[in-house]
Amino acid sequence: MIQMLMNGFQMRVLLYPTPLSPRIVASKEIPLVDFLPEDSSPAHPHLKRASPDNLKPSVQRVQKVARIINGIYIQQGVITASIPSDELISELLFFGSVTPSGIAKLDSKKMEEAVNIVRDLPTTFALTTDTEKAEKAFGLVKQMKDMLNGVESVSKWNANDLKQEIGRLETGGVDSLLLRDLRSAIGNWDSGYGAVIANTSTQASVTKLRSGLEDLKNSVSSFDKSQLQWNFNHFETAVNGISPLTKAREATEFYAKNRDNMPISDDKNKPYTDFIRSISAKIMKFKGVESSLQEVMEVASTRNRRSRQRNLRHTHGLSSGSSDVSQMMKDVNDPWIKKVLKTENVEIAFKQFNEFESLLKSIEQSLDIDGEKASKIYHLMEYGRQAVQMTNVDRLNMDSKR
Repeated sequence: MIQMLMNGFQMRVLLYPTPLSPRIVASKEIPLVDFLPEDSSPAHPHLKRASPDNLKPSVQRVQKVARIINGIYIQQGVITASIPSDELISELLFFGSVTPSGIAKLDSKKMEEAVNIVRDLPTTFALTTDTEKAEKAFGLVKQMKDMLNGVESVSKWNANDLKQEIGRLETGGVDSLLLRDLRSAIGNWDSGYGAVIANTSTQASVTKLRSGLEDLKNSVSSFDKSQLQWNFNHFETAVNGISPLTKAREATEFYAKNRDNMPISDDKNKPYTDFIRSISAKIMKFKGVESSLQEVMEVASTRNRRSRQRNLRHTHGLSSGSSDVSQMMKDVNDPWIKKVLKTENVEIAFKQFNEFESLLKSIEQSLDIDGEKASKIYHLMEYGRQAVQMTNVDRLNMDSKR
């Protein structure tokens, strides 16, 4: 139907062109038009324009003129082939960036099959006893792999690096002066504190405790200001240096605990392989038409919003789409328009829009998409995308050919 709309209107205009009067086409010969109502006050027109009762008719007259001028522009553009039918119909039907020719190329059978695949995903991904065991085994293997986190072989871990670090720590050592001062200050404080809380404490004991406290505060302050005493050359910390061993130990303990559930026998492997290949085949069919479904979703979303604030090239005076085309057909018979134009040529020429208007109405009815339907299409697409991402289709497709 969309293709018929594209071809029909263009052929009709080309076969039966009705020339418009030069008075209509040549803007310099068009008389000045008073868009304000006849009862507007010439003394204070701005006051009348501010009145809601008089402003509305003025705006409506401007809209009528805009629709008719746009209709003349479209007619001339189709005759001269300067307006692509694809772009014109896409704007009038709120298709967004999708063109009618693009829609005409969509394979409806493949798209319907893809939609059914997405709807059946819960059943498709349902696990049997064998596939569930295989999934569990692969899950355990993944957990163990994550525990190892890059450890390839315990026999190849950086033992020599750790040995060198220990040797450097032993020979170079750490300047322990701060630690000795801190230990001494703590000892003085501890002995002074014990003397003060005893029943035999004296003024000298309190003075000694105060002195010990000052020493302790100074030692702690010096320790806080000190630089890091040791830096490893090959790793950040000692724990990091022996991490291959600790990771291997954790993975070994994990395997010992779960080894009965990890092996997959040959007789259990085939059902799982068949399961994976089945998923791969179905998801590949969806992926093959994903771009087509994306176009359908864009049309559904754009038509549902029907925003008049959109990028237009050929229908600025018909921003409401096909409904403005219908209104334009009524405008040419408007008494005020006839009075302004003073010619029947526009009305005669616009008769060629009758079939075009009828086809637009028919397509509008067939593409009636409310917010709920648009939302369902969106969620359907999202489910399909998630299925493609989760199943790693490219890898599955490669494995299924082995």
